[in-house]
Amino acid sequence: MQRRVSMLAAGGAQVRVGGFRRGAAPLLVGDAPPINLGITRDRQLWQRCYAVMRNLLQRRNVRRATARADVLLARNLEMLVLAAAVRRPQQRLVYECLDLHRLLLAKGIGARLVQQVEAALLARCDLVIVSSPAYGDHLRQQRYQGPVLLVENKLWGAAAPRPPARRHSEPWRIAWLGVLRCRRSLHLLRTIAIAADGRVEIVIAGRIAHASIPDFDAVVAGCRHLRYIGPYQPAELPDIYGGADFAWTIDYYEAGLNSQRLLPNRLYESLAHGVVPIALAHVATGAWLTRYGVGVLVGDPAVELSSRLSNLDDRGYAVLADAVRALPREAVVAGAADATALVEALTG
Repeated sequence: MQRRVSMLAAGGAQVRVGGFRRGAAPLLVGDAPPINLGITRDRQLWQRCYAVMRNLLQRRNVRRATARADVLLARNLEMLVLAAAVRRPQQRLVYECLDLHRLLLAKGIGARLVQQVEAALLARCDLVIVSSPAYGDHLRQQRYQGPVLLVENKLWGAAAPRPPARRHSEPWRIAWLGVLRCRRSLHLLRTIAIAADGRVEIVIAGRIAHASIPDFDAVVAGCRHLRYIGPYQPAELPDIYGGADFAWTIDYYEAGLNSQRLLPNRLYESLAHGVVPIALAHVATGAWLTRYGVGVLVGDPAVELSSRLSNLDDRGYAVLADAVRALPREAVVAGAADATALVEALTG
């Protein structure tokens, strides 16, 4: 959120923020606290629906957040419901599709109901922003006929140079960063670390979604080559990635659904800091890396990655790192021109 607000402000927009929180701690986005619409909880869809309904019935805070705005930018489906409900005729409605909830891709009565709601709301949008080209395919399946703008999850305004490839001395270090929900990734990394017997070390940092990985603490405590260093601030990324050789960008949290389509933040963060991403070849992240000729692509990481790393020497790693350093900066970092273009698209 902070990145998007900063980007909009750099493009010349005045931004007022309103939305739900995932915790009780106060937030600061931009220069002022956001207008609080309540708390929602991870993996509790009905609680989130209740929070939306409460704001539909009592619209004072939503109206305060949207009053006098020229553009209403809704950054997920629940915010699109609220924005569409209070939108005035002169206001443009823009939906930013950051991910696709499993119900938007699944089958069944409940899923079809959610998909019908989304289709009805899409028909009212003036523009849809997507962070991955695969999300555009979903919009076409929903028969959305309006304009679509691709705005990838690039770093904003980052000027730090990519560090050179460090001189290798065992172990190879794989960094797994971000908001971490993928239990399968955790267990795969544990398996890889144990099989390597000291030749591979896993460094984990970020916010752990314990509702999705209830055994996180036990898994980390039970593997001496797997280390959790806690949450981090964006300013700490150069130090964290500076000690890593590879970045884990694989995600199975919603395998076959959103995980197959997303382009995660950690893809751009790792490349911007000179670290080689590891990705599945058959998903959107793998297609992105293939297009630019960077990264390590695997089909089955449990089988292939241990072999790849055990046979990798300094010269082989230098080839991978050189490809990352040769990547155009604009592929992973957004600048002033991107901010201006975004605001122009929003305002039409």
